[in-house]
Amino acid sequence: MIMFETTSIRKILGTSLALNAALACSQASAQEKTAPDIIWGDEAQVSAGFALHAAPRYMGAKGSQGHLLPSVTLQRGIFFADSLKGVGVQHQFDNGFSASLSVGYDFGRADGDSKYRNGSDDLKGMGEVGGATVVDINLAQQVLPWLAITADAELRTGGYKRGNRYQFGLLSTLHHNDADTVTLGVNAHSGQAR
Repeated sequence: MIMFETTSIRKILGTSLALNAALACSQASAQEKTAPDIIWGDEAQVSAGFALHAAPRYMGAKGSQGHLLPSVTLQRGIFFADSLKGVGVQHQFDNGFSASLSVGYDFGRADGDSKYRNGSDDLKGMGEVGGATVVDINLAQQVLPWLAITADAELRTGGYKRGNRYQFGLLSTLHHNDADTVTLGVNAHSGQAR
């Protein structure tokens, strides 16, 4: 596990303000639409589906688990509410760069096997890690029509025992049409010990 400095609220707010400034600059330069059109959009969009999540039982575990999770997203302009990511803002730039900032909730880690949270019987006696509110910052750059480079930081804003998580990866679009998109991602993870 890689060690990082503790993130202060000042750093999180600074990152948030920088991302908001970048979004505002991109919107001001858009010439086809006015700023209110970009910010609020023409209409609200609702999508529902399922996400298949296969991952280790906890960070660093040898065993893995899979979940089929319902996914509901409401989006209007740059704003979204998502059952998996939380509530936030996102924007796709014309050059293939996208940025997202959201506030969500992490349900923590159990010290036994759980169908609903990360955890394993191998962690018995280590104690549970309680849930925490998190700020999630996502950045992506499309390098080919079917391939993007991604970076993600999940920073704790509340919850005593939870550290921060970082992720870098590749996202490949396997299939895309007007109704469906199927992607495959490969990621490297790191985190902060607490």
